[in-house]
Amino acid sequence: MDLPTYTNIWRIEKRLYKLYDFRLPMPLPINWIAVFTGITLPYVVLLIAIGLPFNHTLLWLYVLPPGLLTWLTTRPVIEGKRLPELVESQVRYLTEPRTWVRLTPLAEKDQMVLSARVWRGRQASERAAAAVAAASAASSGASPEAVAVTGGAVARRGRAKSRVPA
Repeated sequence: MDLPTYTNIWRIEKRLYKLYDFRLPMPLPINWIAVFTGITLPYVVLLIAIGLPFNHTLLWLYVLPPGLLTWLTTRPVIEGKRLPELVESQVRYLTEPRTWVRLTPLAEKDQMVLSARVWRGRQASERAAAAVAAASAASSGASPEAVAVTGGAVARRGRAKSRVPA
C-alpha cells in the first residue's frame, strides 16, 4: 500500500514566460531549460567533433534529440518521480546500510573470528575436582569422611588426566 506524501506541495516550480523581449510559446520551467542546456552543449560538441557542419539545414539534428531527451527526463516516470530523481533514489537505496542500530549503521563483517581462553586458579580447579570426586564417591556408597580424606588426591589425579589444551 502506497501512502501519498505531500512534500512536493512546498516546491513551487518557477516558470519563464519570456526572455527579455522574446515571448516564449509556452511557459517553460527553469529546470527544463537547465536540462536542455546540459544535454545540448555536449551533444553539439559531439556532432562537431564527428564532423557535421553547424548550419541551418541541420538545425533539426541539433535541436530535436536534445529537446526530446529533455522532455523525457523531466516527465514523471515511476512513483511520481522524474528520471533523475528516480535514479538518485535507487542509487541511495543501494548505497545505504541495510541495518541501523541507534540511528547509526550497523557495520559487521560477514565472518567473525572469536577466540577465548579459560583461566582457572589452582584452588578453583582443586575444588571442582574434589566436588566431582565427592559426587562419584557418594554414588558408590563411600562415607563422607573417606571422601574428605581422598578428595585432594583424587582431585590432583583428575586434574592431570583431564587437562584441556589451551
